Amino acid sequence: SKSQKKVALLEKIFYAENHTSTQEELLNDLNITYPTLISTIKTINFDIERFGYKAFSIVHSAPNLSYTLKISDNCSIQLIINAYIRESPKFQILETLLLSSFPNLQVLANEVHVSYSGIKKEIKELNEELRERNLYISTGSQVEITGDEFSLRIFYTFLFLVAYSGDRWPFSFVKYDEITD
Repeated sequence: SKSQKKVALLEKIFYAENHTSTQEELLNDLNITYPTLISTIKTINFDIERFGYKAFSIVHSAPNLSYTLKISDNCSIQLIINAYIRESPKFQILETLLLSSFPNLQVLANEVHVSYSGIKKEIKELNEELRERNLYISTGSQVEITGDEFSLRIFYTFLFLVAYSGDRWPFSFVKYDEITD
């Protein structure tokens, strides 16, 4: 997906020495073209601003043909990765199904702004992952996540801890510190 490509580029630069990668390294290691590199970096910088993380940016150095991730000392790249996770169709589906069930796939597809064929594909892939946790997205008379309550609670706790970490917490009635201490 596009988000995965953005995360791969971010991680490549972040984990490089001094958070700097040459243009050649990025093109070769990520197997992308120059126009794709430029477009992806512009999009990442736009996304970072849209996510509200002013402590990050990817800066191009023309003389060195390199790209550097400018990052404040008190910030983590995980914040940006988490923001991309929260925007992914799979996360949107899981989060939406936590809060309610739907009469059919089309209603769910409309809710998460994914095409009907896209929602079928995403649910098929999610069910492959959920099967390992004894959970399943049922698409029969209702579209909902089924499984035993304990497995559901553990799954959603883990999902939200990963996706929101300490940055943003979706449940006003549960303090993040209560479940992480």
